[in-house]
Amino acid sequence: MHILLKFSLAVISLEKAMKKASMDMINKVSATKKLTPEDVYTLASFAMDCRIAPHKTGDKEVHCTLAKSLWI
Repeated sequence: MHILLKFSLAVISLEKAMKKASMDMINKVSATKKLTPEDVYTLASFAMDCRIAPHKTGDKEVHCTLAKSLWI
């Protein structure tokens, strides 16, 4: 099981899409698990996986996942 956050952008670069998806994941986990963003950033640097989805109609999609097993 994974927590999945998807971000799709048509006009900005793939690097910016990756940064946006990563920060959105960090902020989401920070809010839901009552951790500081700095702690989540540290955890994400070890455990978060971001993938680039195949292009559809020109959009760049980045999927970031974090295993739910980290919270059990």
